[in-house]
Amino acid sequence: MHLVIETAPHKIVVAASALANATQLFDRNDLNGDAVVISLGNILSEIEANGRLYPFNSLDDQLLESAVATFVEISQELENSPLSGEIDKLSERSESLTWEEWLTEFKKEAGAINPQLKVDEKGMSLIDFMEHEQLQRAYRDGVNPKSVAADFADQFDITKFGQ
Repeated sequence: MHLVIETAPHKIVVAASALANATQLFDRNDLNGDAVVISLGNILSEIEANGRLYPFNSLDDQLLESAVATFVEISQELENSPLSGEIDKLSERSESLTWEEWLTEFKKEAGAINPQLKVDEKGMSLIDFMEHEQLQRAYRDGVNPKSVAADFADQFDITKFGQ
């Protein structure tokens, strides 16, 4: 029996399928396995948000169905783990903030780490004069403002600003 594929699967579907299969190669406590699961989740989120923009065919649908089933199975295992409640608390915290609240937390944390970024009595800092596009992306992605601020503040040097 010969299998004839008239249309190859889309590359994002191939990636999702490969990652779903790769989850089987790692123990549940392996950080590399966690990275594979997170990557699979990111791809599935992209497809959920923008799937209508991809020219998927029936083979894509079959492969995605399998990848989603694998991801759901792993998610259910994580949901039943002791860390599940802690993960939920962390994700709810950053997702419940407005953009303004997120930015305020970011500025306070960055200022606490790097005095050059300290917030003044009016709530202003050098951060207010910078582009916020990457910060807004982090906000939309639900990233904790304090972790972004820590990375930024550690690297920020006013003498190199704008160069």
